[in-house]
Amino acid sequence: MTDSSIIDTNTSRVFDILKFGSICLVFFGHFFGNQIPLIWIPVTTALLVFSFSSGYFTHLKYKPHLDVKAFWKNKFQRLGIKLFVINGFLLLMFIFQGRPDIWTWQTFVNMIGLTGILNWFHIPNLSPYGKGLWFFTLLIILSLLLNRFSKVVTP
Repeated sequence: MTDSSIIDTNTSRVFDILKFGSICLVFFGHFFGNQIPLIWIPVTTALLVFSFSSGYFTHLKYKPHLDVKAFWKNKFQRLGIKLFVINGFLLLMFIFQGRPDIWTWQTFVNMIGLTGILNWFHIPNLSPYGKGLWFFTLLIILSLLLNRFSKVVTP
């Protein structure tokens, strides 16, 4: 069961702004990271703010007991459908462009949001999806850990 009524609207709004700014800063860091010395410091701080606020509001939303079914249903509705639509659009673009290696096993890994595993373990990725959504892989891993740890720490 989720209880969104315990989340303060003003706090949520402030963190929404901070999360948006964090995403923009990380985006900026990806493009200009090699040109600006020490840019990694604010970018890392932005990642910390984003991660902390996401975890904090997830905790508030699902406490005191995590309903795993509601949690994963919400995740799929919020992220899974968007991932499917984005990957479907990219697939059509790749087919239209005549890109090679569309139908490799790496494409399947990319389409289910696990590109990060290929990147982190330096597994060659022949798929036109490229290095892609490594952060989505991290989100899946952290969500699985949340499910596991919520059973351990919840009385």
